[in-house]
Amino acid sequence: MPPTVITPPNVTLRCEDLTSYRDLPEGILVQVSTSDVGADGLLTQSGASAVIGKLRTAGIIPTAPNLQETNLNTKTWTDPSQAGGNANDPLAVYVQAQNTLITNIDKEYNYVKGYYTKAVECLVTAITEFTSATTEIARTVINNNQITPYRTQSIKFNEKLNLLLDVARKISETLLSDSKTYETVINNYNTEFGNRKARLEEQSRILNSENSASELHKRMVDYTAEKNRAHNNLLTLYSCLNIVAIAMLFYIAK
Repeated sequence: MPPTVITPPNVTLRCEDLTSYRDLPEGILVQVSTSDVGADGLLTQSGASAVIGKLRTAGIIPTAPNLQETNLNTKTWTDPSQAGGNANDPLAVYVQAQNTLITNIDKEYNYVKGYYTKAVECLVTAITEFTSATTEIARTVINNNQITPYRTQSIKFNEKLNLLLDVARKISETLLSDSKTYETVINNYNTEFGNRKARLEEQSRILNSENSASELHKRMVDYTAEKNRAHNNLLTLYSCLNIVAIAMLFYIAK
């Protein structure tokens, strides 16, 4: 089992604990394979795509709900911190999942940083002991048993922190890309809302007018006339179609 998340000074690591490090099973780094990382210790282009895919599959990166669905119920919360209280509210669940993702990234960063800080601290202590040693044999022992392993551990945790930050950056880019897919939908909504607002303002003007009764009557007359014209146009069209049909029958009869 992995050690408890490191949050100095509440939890104190010892130098001998450095070798017991394990990636958090619910974290991000555990989803990164050796093949996803390049020679520089960061994600390759294909590795980034693979890791993002694995994080999505694992549900660590939440999938944004479809804003065009009609079952979105966002009235169950008024602040993002309250999101997730209603399992039937996809948008609230999505916001809560994002909050959880950010919290867990911070948690994992502190976890790895705790080991990195301790490794550097142990290395500095070992170097101090090395310079204080009075014999070559003592210095050799300190170098082999302390300086070399603590230096190796320091490099290891430094690379892990850099990799974690790189993955976090890719996640941030992914979430930003997801949010951009909403732009078209939101713009369409804004246009429709603007049109509806204009119609409501016109209706409000009519209803609040001193001549509202006469103007409403005029609108109703105009609407009835337009409806009759449309009805007459349909009758004319049907009549024409009937004439054409009769003509076709006479033509066939001949």
